[in-house]
Amino acid sequence: MKIVQTLWSNNKSLLKNDFGWLSPMYHLMGWTLSCLRLQEYYDDIHLYTDSRASEVLIDYLRLPYKKVHLHYDNIGDYSEKMWAVSKINTYATQEKPFIHVDGDVFIWERFSPDLENAPLIAQNLEIGTACYKDKMDYIRTDLTYIPEFLKEEIDKDSIPSYNAGILGGSDIEFFRQYAKMAMELADNNYQGEMKHKANLDFNILFEQILFYSLTAREGKPVTCYFKDPIVDNGYTKDFWDFSAVPYKQKYLHLLGGHKRNKEACTLMGQLLFQHYPEYYCRINVLFQQQKGYFAHC
Repeated sequence: MKIVQTLWSNNKSLLKNDFGWLSPMYHLMGWTLSCLRLQEYYDDIHLYTDSRASEVLIDYLRLPYKKVHLHYDNIGDYSEKMWAVSKINTYATQEKPFIHVDGDVFIWERFSPDLENAPLIAQNLEIGTACYKDKMDYIRTDLTYIPEFLKEEIDKDSIPSYNAGILGGSDIEFFRQYAKMAMELADNNYQGEMKHKANLDFNILFEQILFYSLTAREGKPVTCYFKDPIVDNGYTKDFWDFSAVPYKQKYLHLLGGHKRNKEACTLMGQLLFQHYPEYYCRINVLFQQQKGYFAHC
């Protein structure tokens, strides 16, 4: 099974920018642990990135990707808030079955055969609450282009979507169609007032909500890692508790604010040191001005 990951730095330093994490150091620890956990079960792991990120992840940390694709040195005039654009482009380049795994997802078992062999794969179905409704209402009036079938979904009181912690499958033609629509939605709206609102909410729309809407329109089933739907604001401690692996939890996803949770980041760093000390120490050296967990690194 081909596993793919995407990191677009937008020409920002991985040593100075936290990319949504508690600190730059934890961002690198998270990315490293995500890759190393995947490598425990898969050999064919590809990174889609840019030169600046590759200098740290590959040249310095020497993360064990089978192949590195420098696709995002000239991705276009997008702000760092449009991070899903790089993921969409990664989906579009795939030519055989794949699973895209976010850099804040960690596994302690191989994905099931049912999941690996499915035409379309996602982490879980999300049930929309007032959380997503408020987000979409905030940007709705500034959207200058939206397909009718998608408009019908975001006008609902409960807006459904699929969480893209993992996304993939064997239906490559669907992903080409989906990626084309996603980029049309992103590019046609990334202007005027919407350009200032281009944040997490907009990414959710053209990645996760669009994915749901298009599969629903075409009647395509989606196989999820978590069989039960989860409300869009219902990602509890079970998704970040590194103390529960591998016995109680075998899949963690530090989505949203979980990446800024100090307890979660501390547990993650300790686990990285325990199981992959050489990688932990390489990261620790990069941040010598900060006090590491263990002085001998």
